[in-house]
Amino acid sequence: MARINYKFLKNKGVLQLVKPNQNLSQSHLLMSVKFLQSAKLLLNNNFYESATSDFYYSIYNSITALLLTHGIKSENHNASIELIKELFEKNELYNIAKDAKEERIDKQYYHETSATKNNLTEIMKSCQKFNLEIKVLLVGLKKEDIEKTRKRFESL
Repeated sequence: MARINYKFLKNKGVLQLVKPNQNLSQSHLLMSVKFLQSAKLLLNNNFYESATSDFYYSIYNSITALLLTHGIKSENHNASIELIKELFEKNELYNIAKDAKEERIDKQYYHETSATKNNLTEIMKSCQKFNLEIKVLLVGLKKEDIEKTRKRFESL
């Protein structure tokens, strides 16, 4: 993934600090669950390419929930994924999200390799792990943690 120019994205309004929004965060967590359920149904019915996409969007909605809880609005998928590493220092979660996005793009646009049940089963496990770890981060969150993250975001 190419290096993100945070200042440029902030100047364009694509990345911005907003008021932390628990309601919107919860809405994205619910969407994450729905995308995961949809992906599992698609996987079980051999719609592998569509399942790949829904697994990614499950992860992406969890990322969005985490960012909104901290009052960070992102309209750029790559930046959102990169912020997992930059702000939260969660390299494993960053890699899961990055890989899921790359799989989605490959399966949705390029069809260079076929999706397989075995491959998607691994993606499903990674997706479930990702979503669980995001929920753990959110449960233990304190006001001071939010402020610290917002300051880190401002310095990017």
